[in-house]
Amino acid sequence: MWFGETALQRWIFTRGSLLLSVVAVDYGALAIALRNAATPVLVLTGVSSPFAVGYPWISVPLLLLGYLLVPALVGAVVVIMVQRQIDQLLLHRAEAQRIIKTLVGEVEERMTPTGRENKPNEDLA
Repeated sequence: MWFGETALQRWIFTRGSLLLSVVAVDYGALAIALRNAATPVLVLTGVSSPFAVGYPWISVPLLLLGYLLVPALVGAVVVIMVQRQIDQLLLHRAEAQRIIKTLVGEVEERMTPTGRENKPNEDLA
């Protein structure tokens, strides 16, 4: 499935892409209104005031989206990356534990003398 394995990944691909589209449309509208593509970046990142650049009905929503939505999407992507790393570590740990159990079983078999597995020690009697 191309939406991802977890609910968070599916959310990013479905809802996150929709919200990112809203940011892109708002960014494009402000860039067209100002005839400048650099100023919307300043508003989106909070460097410039939305009231100082003009068109507050476009720039204020862009500022709010920049404060709320962009960190949420970046955080979600980071969570997915960390989750994948943890899953890989757990997989490697489970594989290592299986190998150790196999090796311990082999060592115990080699340490048991043949023909004397369950017999009491006759030398001490």
